[in-house]
Amino acid sequence: MRLRFVSFLLLIFSGFSIGIGLPHEICMNAMKGIGPKFDKEIWPSFDKLVCSKGKSPGADDWPFAEKEVLIPLWAKLGKKGLKLPPYKPQIKKLAESIVQECAKKHKTNFCKKPELEKMKGCAIDKAMGFIMGNMDLGDKYGNEANCKIAMKCLEDQSLWDWLEKKVIKFAKKVT
Repeated sequence: MRLRFVSFLLLIFSGFSIGIGLPHEICMNAMKGIGPKFDKEIWPSFDKLVCSKGKSPGADDWPFAEKEVLIPLWAKLGKKGLKLPPYKPQIKKLAESIVQECAKKHKTNFCKKPELEKMKGCAIDKAMGFIMGNMDLGDKYGNEANCKIAMKCLEDQSLWDWLEKKVIKFAKKVT
């Protein structure tokens, strides 16, 4: 079950990772560390407060996730010095494409692993198309200095505490 939510949140972070381009090894290492951190810091709350109560979070929850998680996360990371492309129009368009064509179309329940795995494959296809069409972002945002800032941001416990509060807020919304 943990993998399910980790995969979902990794999809949210994929916008972040795609936004900075990720060509540098430091960025790749930072992203590899997200899964175990989600597993420890975020999943227990999500599982207890949402999945174990029989809820079916999915594409219909995107407006909440965008407003309460993705846009504030983008701003929070920017305030910490991470250089990111503007959320609008490119990243927003990519995120909405993933939600519409990968989650909503397939009626993905983020608490069900097989459904989430299908969505993940679709999201990766969308992300790769975005990367190929925006190669300049890798050069602009995926340099060593910015990747070091990304690593520092992802190691900051306050970020994970903030995300856990968002899970609790989401759980209150759906229960």
